[in-house]
Amino acid sequence: MSGEPSFDLAEFPEPGTANATPGSTPRLFYRVDRLIPTYVEIHENRTVVPESRATLVSSEISGSTLHAPAIDLDVPAYLIPSSTPGHSHLYLDTPMPWWKYRLLLRVLTFVGILEPGYYKASVRRRATHLRRPGVTKSTPTQMEDKVTIARIGLSIFS
Repeated sequence: MSGEPSFDLAEFPEPGTANATPGSTPRLFYRVDRLIPTYVEIHENRTVVPESRATLVSSEISGSTLHAPAIDLDVPAYLIPSSTPGHSHLYLDTPMPWWKYRLLLRVLTFVGILEPGYYKASVRRRATHLRRPGVTKSTPTQMEDKVTIARIGLSIFS
């Protein structure tokens, strides 16, 4: 497309010298002749290649018709590991009204990214809540401390 800037791949480090692609999903990898900074031209010359030669990581799962989301977010995002192995807490710095947020949560639940119980609890609260980084499910709250103290007190007199 004339007038549109493009990136010359010679300007970038040799593919495969950076960190490996995160995750354990066997994704397809592509190499393109040039990277186009807009989404207008979608018919670039893509070739499936080994990860070490790739310039693009696909959502396509190798040997399958399924996809594993690989999304270019256009907002600041922070992914913090949860105390539950394999789970994470996602923070998006994108203010939005409740009705849009609820729709986002519903779609994420529909596609299996969120648990239905988390969605239902969030709708009841009209907000999502996450444990602060460093706070685990086993970290007692003040109420749990009082219950524990009461149980210990009762067991002394039993």
